[in-house]
Amino acid sequence: MKVLAIGTSRNIGYFAALSLLRAANTVTFQLRNVSAFDEDVEIQPFVKSGQTKLVKGDALVQEDVRTAWTEANADGVPVDVVLLSVGGTPKFTLSKGFVINPPNLCTSSLVNLLSVIPHDPPIQPKIVAVTSNGVTADSHESIPFLAKGFYALISVPHADKLGMEKVIHWSAGWPKESWKDGDPEAHI
Repeated sequence: MKVLAIGTSRNIGYFAALSLLRAANTVTFQLRNVSAFDEDVEIQPFVKSGQTKLVKGDALVQEDVRTAWTEANADGVPVDVVLLSVGGTPKFTLSKGFVINPPNLCTSSLVNLLSVIPHDPPIQPKIVAVTSNGVTADSHESIPFLAKGFYALISVPHADKLGMEKVIHWSAGWPKESWKDGDPEAHI
């Protein structure tokens, strides 16, 4: 399987991409800093063998995402899966709790990705977009009561994840009336 991995230099995206590599898949990483894996003893063998490619780029810049898409498909074999695990480093403020900058990081990255994937190939890649539990009203009901207090502190990043989920809903062609969570905030 061929994978384009965006926002996967750390955390869940990193470990998902590493698992894919260990399962003999090929992975093209789009990284803001291609030296992120220079000292990574887990990733380096895959870089040296050619099983993975590192492409410099920022998911917030549509042309960079287009370059990563082009590089991932350069050998003529189409990408099967895009793993999108973009996330910022949150900063804590007393007035808003944890915030990310820009506040629409995940939503904009997904829109850029969807804008560069051609709409006419016979088989579209599967998109795995990492969001969060408790973002929609239905999923928020299922989180443990004690966790709900913490969720108030991460409402700004969750607004971005909600925007991302709305884009997924819309781009999948699901009925508009099945979306129950309103529109994301204007800045998203």
